[in-house]
Amino acid sequence: MSAETIAMFAAELVVVGTAIAIYLGGAFGDRPRLWRWVAVGGLVVAAVVLLESPSGRVSDAPLEVDALANYLRWLSLASGVLFVMLGTGPIAGPNTAEYFGSLLLATAGAMLVSSTRDLVFLFVGLEMVSLPTYILLYLGRGDSASQEAAAKYFYLSIFASAMLLYGFSFLYGAAGSLDLGQIHARLSATHGSEGAFSVFAKIALGLVLAGLGFRLAAVPFHFYAPDVYQGVTHQNAALLSILPKIVGLAAVVRVVVVGMAGLQAYAWPALLAISLATMTLGNVLALWQDDLRRLLAYSAIAHAGYLLIGLAAFLGTQGGNLPAWDGLGAMLFYLLTYGLATIGAFAALSMFGQGDRQLDKVEELAGLAWAPDGADRSMAWLLAVFLLSLTGIPPL
Repeated sequence: MSAETIAMFAAELVVVGTAIAIYLGGAFGDRPRLWRWVAVGGLVVAAVVLLESPSGRVSDAPLEVDALANYLRWLSLASGVLFVMLGTGPIAGPNTAEYFGSLLLATAGAMLVSSTRDLVFLFVGLEMVSLPTYILLYLGRGDSASQEAAAKYFYLSIFASAMLLYGFSFLYGAAGSLDLGQIHARLSATHGSEGAFSVFAKIALGLVLAGLGFRLAAVPFHFYAPDVYQGVTHQNAALLSILPKIVGLAAVVRVVVVGMAGLQAYAWPALLAISLATMTLGNVLALWQDDLRRLLAYSAIAHAGYLLIGLAAFLGTQGGNLPAWDGLGAMLFYLLTYGLATIGAFAALSMFGQGDRQLDKVEELAGLAWAPDGADRSMAWLLAVFLLSLTGIPPL
């Protein structure tokens, strides 16, 4: 690893180093408050380092920092800070260090995925998010429901990863390279030709969309979300709503939009169909929910459709009258506002669940805005603001 690579990705190294320090420190003492502030301090230091981090392409590594990578790195880092501050309540005791360390590793993985230009490195980054997520889900409440949710996510995530790897193998067979830039050039050169390699590229497109659709909770790869959300804590439900979507969208943009040149005619109708089905099913099935986390799970499914419609518009308007980056820019802005509203909503629900109380059902929200406790009243109005933002009510 050259000095150029270290300088460009020093922020990720700081986050990983802080996670390792927390893991090691947790073996010698149970200090929940200390590990929380160490995690926050590491993320703040990483943010300062990221301010001075150079951009460009790394000559000796499959990495590239462009405008998209910088945006998603900052978004992942900011999300990591909010998730660490949410790490209270049931997340305490002997597993606190493991919880915060895993959270930092998942954040670092999301930052790395946004900067990759190689299929193998992309998969490693995705697994760097998935593996700590399994630990986080298991460490949630520690009851049977939490363990069941972690097991469901674990097995289905492995299946999705296998589909994604299978798609990468077909893509390698079609282009003869793992580098996304070379894949783009070779698929562009063979665009319109018939034969086995063209068939391989189309199969790769389908398998890649299926594998990444799981991380986005897009239909028909959404079925795990309601059960998993219901079994985990509010903090972990917020994590599942944001980080997988960041890495999933980053991977779709890198592989499908950037790498698979010549397949736009197939990619945008597929993304359009997935987004329409996702929006419709997520909103319709949400009407029958009485559990808050299941309701917000279907909200996360619907919002995955809203995000994918931006990618479909981006691919569909290449060469058209609209500026090509309008759809992608709208998707990135939507991802930011959706992240803030979702984390805020789950944070409010987590605050209501402190102590002996656990807010689970929709009907339990009734009357909270007029509760005797002033803190509950303020939190109830904040929750209303976040939920109105998720529904798209102006000016939120």
